[in-house]
Amino acid sequence: MASAPGTSAAVVACLSLGWPLFGLLGGALADRHDRRAVFASANARRALALGILLALWSVPEAALPAIFAAAFVFGLGEVLADTAVPGIVKDTVPVAARTRVNGRIAAASTSANDFVGPLAGAFLLGLHPQLALGCLVLVLVAAVQAGRLVPRPATRGRGAAPRPTTLAAEVVEGLRYLLGHAALLRMAVAAMGLAGGWAVWLGLMPCQLEVEGSGGAGYRFGLLLMGFAAGGLIGAGLTVRLVRVVGAQRLLLADVVGTAGLLTLSGTTAALPALLIAAFAAGFGGAVWNVIASTLRQNLTDEGQIGRVTGPFRLVAYASMPVAALLAG
Repeated sequence: MASAPGTSAAVVACLSLGWPLFGLLGGALADRHDRRAVFASANARRALALGILLALWSVPEAALPAIFAAAFVFGLGEVLADTAVPGIVKDTVPVAARTRVNGRIAAASTSANDFVGPLAGAFLLGLHPQLALGCLVLVLVAAVQAGRLVPRPATRGRGAAPRPTTLAAEVVEGLRYLLGHAALLRMAVAAMGLAGGWAVWLGLMPCQLEVEGSGGAGYRFGLLLMGFAAGGLIGAGLTVRLVRVVGAQRLLLADVVGTAGLLTLSGTTAALPALLIAAFAAGFGGAVWNVIASTLRQNLTDEGQIGRVTGPFRLVAYASMPVAALLAG
C-alpha cells in the first residue's frame, strides 16, 4: 500500500471514523453499563472483525473491501474500549495515584502498540500476512480476558444529581459539561489539531520515504515508528516527575510545539537521522500529553460522567483525523 497513497489514506480514515460517528454514544454507553464488560465486548468484536478479514484474505475480490470494513470495526471498538478505560481508572484508583497509573497504562499501550507491535508485525508479515492477522486476533482475545480480571468497583459513584433516563439526554449532558468547562474544551481543541497532523503523517510518510529514498521505505518507516514508540515509552514513565518539576500546562504546550516541529521537518526532509530525532521527541511529548490529559479529565469530571465527557472530548480531538487523512491522500 505504500505505492498507493489514496488506499493507504483510506485505511487510516476508516480506522478513525469511529470517533466522529459514534464517539458521543460510546461515552454514554460506557457510563450506562459495567465498564469492564464494555471493554471486553469491544475487543471481542474487534477480534471477530479481524477473524473475518483473515478468512477473506485469499479472496481477491473481497480482500480490499474486507480491509476497509475491518479497519472501521477496529476503530469503532477503540471508541468503546477507550471510553471505558478512563472510567475504570476513576472508579478504582485514588486521585493521588491517577497520574502514575495513567502513565503505566500509556507505557504499556506504547510498548504493545508502537514498540513490540512494529517488530512483531514486521516479522510476522514477512512470514505471511495471515499469520500476522491470526496473532493479532489472539492478542485481542487475551485483552477480552484481561478486561474481565479487573476488580468490580464497590460503587459507581454517580453523585447527587439524578441520572438522565435516556441515552440522548446523557449525550447532551456530556456535551454541555465539556462545552461549559474551559480547560477541558481547550485541551480538546488542541488535541484536534495534533490528531489531524498525525493522520497526515501516518498516511503519507511511507509514500514520501519510498519516493524520496532509494528503497527500503517500509524499513525506514518502521524505524521512525520505533523512535516514536521509544520516546513515548520513556515519556510515559517520566510524566509524574516532569509534572512536579515543570508543571502540567508547560508540558502540554511543549508537546504542541514539538508535534508541529515534527510535521514541518517531515515535509522538508527525508534524512533519516533528523526524522528519528524528531519522532523520538514527538513520541515523548505525545505520551506526556496523553497521561496529563487523561488525569485531568478524570479529576475535573464529576462522578458518574467520565464516559459521556470522554466521548465528546475525543470526538472533538479526533474529528480531524479522517478528513485530514483523506485530504492527504
